[in-house]
Order: sequence, then structure tokens, then C-alpha cells
Amino acid sequence: PCPPGSYCLLGATEPIICPNGTNSLGGAASLGDCSSCPSGSYCPETTLMYDCPLGYYCPEGLDTPVLCPNGTSRLTLSAGALADCDVCEAGYYCPTTVEKIGCPIGHYCPSGVTSILECPDGTYRDTPLAADVADCVRCPGGHYCTEGSTLTTLCEAGTYCYENSANTTVCPQGFFCPSNTTFPFTCPAGYYCPQGTIIPLICDIGSYCPAGTPFAIPCPLGYKGVAVINDTLALLTSLDTACEVCPPAYYGNDPDRLVCELCLPGSVCLGGTTTDAPVDEFIDKGYACPTGHYCPSGTDDEFACPTGTYRDAIGAVAYSNCTACPSGTYQFSTGSESCKPCSSSSSSFPNATSCSCIGKNRAFQPDSGWCVCKPGYGFVR
Repeated sequence: PCPPGSYCLLGATEPIICPNGTNSLGGAASLGDCSSCPSGSYCPETTLMYDCPLGYYCPEGLDTPVLCPNGTSRLTLSAGALADCDVCEAGYYCPTTVEKIGCPIGHYCPSGVTSILECPDGTYRDTPLAADVADCVRCPGGHYCTEGSTLTTLCEAGTYCYENSANTTVCPQGFFCPSNTTFPFTCPAGYYCPQGTIIPLICDIGSYCPAGTPFAIPCPLGYKGVAVINDTLALLTSLDTACEVCPPAYYGNDPDRLVCELCLPGSVCLGGTTTDAPVDEFIDKGYACPTGHYCPSGTDDEFACPTGTYRDAIGAVAYSNCTACPSGTYQFSTGSESCKPCSSSSSSFPNATSCSCIGKNRAFQPDSGWCVCKPGYGFVR
């Protein structure tokens, strides 16, 4: 008898195999007895008919199975149509047409995907089978979540993390951030907080720290820090309470602003003096000892050189810097920078406050330096 999968014409000596995609049940006498391969099966050019394999579908009359599309699967035999390929459901992914795998933690899997998708930055997923990006949970404040996170990570000290953060942010100047910080805390008055501060730093004497201060602010030049014993932090919050002006006869330029020092010889310190060598009364709050005067250490005023002396340069430091008027000169005023010359009809000894007239009945005139006749007398040539 003619075997299945073939047909045998009249007088045949060998069976003829049915064409691809057809088959016969045996005893077929002509090509017309080869019928189409039924759906759910495929018929290659052999004498056999095969069930459509896993991951494929087989419409009627095929000699080769058709692979199900990406994103679908077929986990049983004998699929007869494309519709028998199951779309990979949300919460699962199908890397091949014979696999359907649950979406792992830290990921989400919409319908029909062949690979997992990571939860985006700022979110996490700690249970499997997420079907949509909305199933990725927003990272809470004080924590951060990188892409594909399965758990939240605590925001370390010195940084902060807003809700939905993908990473930490360094604590800014003027704020402090302990661990698990969502919003930076303003640095309190009496403390200062540089960038990345975990615990506020106590303000130092010689400086002051209003709220939100990144660095301790030194007392200005010409000031020093107040000497405090109790309740230090309450005082170190403003310029008015933390710093006191250096008194007259003192200057203040200590780098730490802890002391005011005596004014140096040759200078006058008016109070609040900013340098040991003041020049400008308004800018430096002091000035160099002027001509005709001397200024010992620690003075807020100059001392005039006495009559009969002078000082023609600034910066004198002692009485000894006042020079006696030489012979032939005089000075009747204190604080002078030069001596007046005697007239040709008068003379003087050193350190003189006036000149002696030559000739009788003559009177010396200090303002002009001349000798004139006394009242009731006349000039004799």
C-alpha cells in the first residue's frame, strides 16, 4: 500500500512524496489525495506531520513553523494562528518566545517587553512584578535612590536629599546637615557653618556669627572681642554685642581681635584706631605726631614743644626730640615747627623766647622780630 505522506500513481514502482505543506493518510492514488497540513501542525517534505513546537504558530498548509513575534510567548504545542501567541503580560518580560519571567525588584515591565526596564533615578522598587513606571516608588526625603534601586540609601551626614533624589547634595554654606536630612538646617546664631557642616561650630571670641553664617566674621580693625565668661554664645551673635571699640591711646589690629595695644610712640590714637602707624584721622582714626609736638607711647593727644624750641618733622616720640632754637633766633610760642630770626639790631642766646635789642631805650617786638624805640624816645642816626 502507498505509505502515509505520499501518493502512488497507476503502475508506480516507488511512492511520490506529497508536496511541502501537504500530507496523506496512506493509500493515496494521486496528487489530489495529498491534503493541506492542518493548523497546529506543519508538514515538511517528508512522510511525517509534526505538532507545532513551543514558541511558534502553524497556520494550515505550512511546511515550516512560524516564530511568535518579540514580546509574545507560546508555552504549549500546536498553536494554529498568530493569535495563539500570548502577548507578554505587564509585570513580566519575555526574552524568548518560550519564556515568561516575572519582573524582578528594582525594575518594571510593561506589557509586551522582551527585557526589563530599570526604575528611574529617584525611585525604587522592593517587590517584584512591577507593571509600569508608576509602580516605582518615589524615594523619600533624607534618602536617595539611583537607577534600578531595590532599596533606599540613607543620606549621609554633611549632605541632604530632597524627596525623589537620585544622589546626595553637599550641605551649603550657612547650613548644617546631620544624617537623614531632607532640607538643610539654618546655622543658628552664635555658630558658623562652612560647606558640608554636620554639627555647627561655636563662634570664637574676637568674631561674631549671626544666623546663617558660613564663617565666623572677625571684629573690625580697631575693635577687640568682648571678654565674656557666661552666656558667651548669646553675645557672639552681632557686631554690637561681640566686639568693643579700642579706647583712645590704643589701636586694634590683632589677627585674632583679642587685644587692643598701646599706641606706638610717634603716633596719636583717637579710639578705634585701626593700625599701629595711623596716617588719616578719619580713615585710620589716628595720625602721626605733627610738627612742633612730641607723642610718647599710648597717647590720644600730642604734646607741644615748649617755647624756645621747635620740631620741624612729624613723628617725634619724646620731649628730647624738640630742638632748642639756635643763637640769633627765638620762639615765644609752644608747638612750633621753626624758630623766628632776630632782626639785625638784636641778638639771642640758644633756647631763647625773645631777642635782646642793641642800643638804649629800645623794645623788642616778638611778632615782627624788630626793635623799636620805647614810648617817649626817638631814633638817633
